[in-house]
Amino acid sequence: MRPLRFRAWNPETEQYDPYWCPLCRVGDNGELELIGFQDVAGNEQLIEDGAAIEQWTGRKDKHGKDIYAGDVVRTGPGGIVYQVESWGNVAGGFVLTFDGGALLGYLVECPDAEVIGNIRENPELLEVSHGQDQQP
Repeated sequence: MRPLRFRAWNPETEQYDPYWCPLCRVGDNGELELIGFQDVAGNEQLIEDGAAIEQWTGRKDKHGKDIYAGDVVRTGPGGIVYQVESWGNVAGGFVLTFDGGALLGYLVECPDAEVIGNIRENPELLEVSHGQDQQP
């Protein structure tokens, strides 16, 4: 079993916070719901206000860098750019998508994948046309 790791996007600083604590509440169904996080300064960053908590996929790119949900990776013939997304509880729970959600496939093994950014700090990476060479 792989360890669970997460990273937290702070919309106020527009950076990933290195130190944070999750904020949860008990939902109407009696289950815990993740609603955001508390940053190192004690400020609450809520998902409904743009905060994001992204899970590690358990995979690394070809350079040994951890791949998280929300990352943008380049892989395959022609170096096509894809977004890594959470996908429920199937095949490891992560998929590669492009063009606004078209499913490429499950992120199980992608030995040639390279993390080139993420959707929060580098949204422009997903604006590139998928039929062309996409070297940044």
